[in-house]
Amino acid sequence: MKVRYVVCGVGALFAVSCGRSPQTVPVPQSQLEANRPEKPADETRLTEAVAKQFVSSAETGVPIPLDQYTSMTDSAAAILASANSPLFLKGLTSLTDSSASALGKHKGELVFRNLTTLPDSAARGLEGHEGALERNRLTTLTPECARSLATVNGPLYLKGLQTISDDAAKELQ
Repeated sequence: MKVRYVVCGVGALFAVSCGRSPQTVPVPQSQLEANRPEKPADETRLTEAVAKQFVSSAETGVPIPLDQYTSMTDSAAAILASANSPLFLKGLTSLTDSSASALGKHKGELVFRNLTTLPDSAARGLEGHEGALERNRLTTLTPECARSLATVNGPLYLKGLQTISDDAAKELQ
């Protein structure tokens, strides 16, 4: 019998099997503990060690959360780009050009909820990204940035956009 597991909360999986009622399957406490990231010296900076833990935990189907990190090292971005999992980097408030270039190679969903600005040079690093790209707090968009984001091979979400010039709008078409 084929069973598909869907993560539906901390400490539980939702098991769905063909023709049967769904059931909750508890995750052993030891597995939850093993998937918790080590606390880095600067608890808001996503480091190479945390990125490696994320990639490893994503392979088990229970990736560690990354929402608490407001910045990351360029080497961490390069490691995260190899993950076969969506990257929810909701806490990031800044993104270097090198990190953007590394993450632009990731194949899958990229979510940045707290980046209010995106320099044109960083946007160039995301050109050609394969997968959804979500930028919910970006309030303005330059034509150059729009040109780069228009090359994303997947849905582009810019929910926080408040103003956009005619030139930038044309670039997104």
